[in-house]
Formats: sequence, structure tokens, C-alpha cells
Amino acid sequence: MIVTGFAVIVAPAGVAAQDGPALIREGIGAYNDFDPQRALPLLRRGVDPKAGPRDSLWAFGVQYLAQILYEQGDEAGARAWIRWAVRLTPGLKLDTLNLLSQVIAEFQSARAATAAGADDARVGTEWLWPSADPGSGPGRIEVRPEGAPAGVTVTVPGHGTVSPRLSLPAGSYEIEARAPGYRPVRFTREVLPGVTTLLAIALQPEVRVAAAGPRPAPGPPPPPVAAKKKGHFPWAVVVLGGLGAGAAAALLGGKGGSGSGGGTSTGGITINIPNP
Repeated sequence: MIVTGFAVIVAPAGVAAQDGPALIREGIGAYNDFDPQRALPLLRRGVDPKAGPRDSLWAFGVQYLAQILYEQGDEAGARAWIRWAVRLTPGLKLDTLNLLSQVIAEFQSARAATAAGADDARVGTEWLWPSADPGSGPGRIEVRPEGAPAGVTVTVPGHGTVSPRLSLPAGSYEIEARAPGYRPVRFTREVLPGVTTLLAIALQPEVRVAAAGPRPAPGPPPPPVAAKKKGHFPWAVVVLGGLGAGAAAALLGGKGGSGSGGGTSTGGITINIPNP
């Protein structure tokens, strides 16, 4: 806002935001002039995503920023900036000719570290820069209240609860959001020095499955079946006629009878045959 006399003129929000590319060029020039202390604040302001397009110049700005931090021994800070940049632009191209090997390795490992997780689609993230140089102090996490269910609790395990904000040193943090009746989400986001990480969390209601009713008690076992006793087989009776008494006796295994007078017998024979 610019005050001139009695008139109040509100400058368009996008005017200052377009200074990003100019700040990055000036910061790279300062680094090439062996003045990293002047380059750092220029690059920190210039890589603000709202200050200009995320093009190749923006990518160079992040890489030079990380390089300076590595050279100054702030590896944790450099790693946070690198992972943040790769999360925003997974296809970011590296200047492999001028970067330190450690910086190149950090960029390469950041691709796996920032790969989208199962719950990433449920969380929108915006990084808000201050009006001046964000500096090298702690950043903070905040939760946008719009869209979040009532009673939502956002925690950074091992560091505290975001209520309504939480200050943290620069780095990557695992974050968890829970609310009664909703499925929890877990995700990872970067905290940058002096920058606010603003989260918009959309939780999914839990799907409750109706419990099945009790199973009926099993009935009594069937009565045992009594085993059948084996009995004698019935016998069939066959009468053979026309046999002599001697033949009949021989057939039955008995002794032949002798009739008086040597006459021929016309009697019958009864044979018992087992019926299977």
C-alpha cells in the first residue's frame, strides 16, 4: 500500500510478485562474484513460487541456494529446500556441471523421498512467503480451517500438535491428521525457514460395516444307527424227482438204502440250497 497525500493507492498484488526472476539473476550474479552472503537473501526471495514462473531459471535459483547452504555447512537446510523444490517440480533439471556432487546426490534422492503417498491427494499445500527475506530461522505449519472436519487434530509426531500453528526448524516432517468418524491421513511435507506451510486437509468419512448377527447354535447330533445282526440264510427247498434211492443218498452225502426185492425207487429227494 502506497500513501500519497490524502489518496490511498493499493498496488496490484502481482506487481511485486514478478520480481522473482530478477532476484534470482541478481543472486546468481552475487554468487559468481564470490559474495554468497549477499546471494542468499536474494535467492530465498526469488524462488517464491508466487514471485514468478517455475521455469529453468527458477530451478537454477533453487540449486544455487542449496549449493551455498551446503558450502556453509547447513546440510539440513539445503535438503529441505531441495525436497521442497522436487515436490513442486518432479521433473526439475539439474546443472550437473556446476553443482557439488553432494548437492546432485541430494536432488536425486529427493525424487524417491517426495514420491506421492496414498494420502497425498487428500491434502492441499501452499507455502506462504513473508514480505521480506524469510531468513534462516524456523518455519511453521498451519492448517486452513475451511474444509477441515470439526474436531480435526493435526500432529507432527515427536514435535507437537498444530493448534493452530507449530514452529519447526527447516526439514521434512511426517504429519498426521485425525477427526472422529473420519479415516486418518498421514503425509510428509517440508518446512522452509521463515515460510508458512499451509495445509488444506480433506478427510474421508469412515465406512462402517454392519456387524453380522450371531450364528445359530448347532442342533443335536443324529441318533446312532444300530448295526444289523447277521442271521442264518434261509434255505430254498428243491424236490428232485425220479432219482433212485442210492443216487439220492449219494447226492446228499448219506448212505444208500437197500430196498427189498431190488425194485426201482421212484421217490423224491429234498435238497436245501442256501439263498444268498
